[in-house]
Amino acid sequence: MKESKNRSGEIIALLRQAELLLRGSAAGRSLPRPEELAEIARDLERHQFELQLQGEELVNIKNELQKAHDELERRVAGGKDVRTAIN
Repeated sequence: MKESKNRSGEIIALLRQAELLLRGSAAGRSLPRPEELAEIARDLERHQFELQLQGEELVNIKNELQKAHDELERRVAGGKDVRTAIN
């Protein structure tokens, strides 16, 4: 979870950096260098990919938990002792 918060912080920092660069260009300053924009775009794409992987992992975990819940419910409904149903 801590790693997730760090990544979220990195993404927020990148977005703020992009906003500052764009505001600077809107205020009459020179446009950001293409290298800067390319680097920000690469970082955002990498973070987006990481978030997609995390999302897939969460779906898999949710499905596993649902299966375990269904199995426990089935065993309890079958009259088995809950303590033995867990094992």
